[in-house]
Amino acid sequence: MMKREYLNENVYEALQRRLKFLFEEFDNIFVSFSGGKDSGMLLNLVLDFQKEHYPDKRIGVFHQDFEAQYSATTEYVERTFARIEKDVEQLRNVLVSLGQHQRRCLGQADASARICDQHQK
Repeated sequence: MMKREYLNENVYEALQRRLKFLFEEFDNIFVSFSGGKDSGMLLNLVLDFQKEHYPDKRIGVFHQDFEAQYSATTEYVERTFARIEKDVEQLRNVLVSLGQHQRRCLGQADASARICDQHQK
């Protein structure tokens, strides 16, 4: 078993250190934004970091829409994109059209979803 090693920094400090590395090492930075609470928080933290430390560097935001998310999620993504459009280099909202079989499988109970997964193979 691997031994845990604790660092003398909190999660926010570790994120700031990692973001500094990313902004220094990479020309293009994209945040994948699902519309969920975790990716929403990450997007806001990255934008805050960029504004404070690298105001001349632009980031991109990528969202993949499978036509199968809650309408509240879609509305949140649209509001977020409208709010940040002047702060980012590129907004990419990619629509992935699902086939008829995939649409039937979405939202099924676990056993049904496994059957759908096996059917697609």
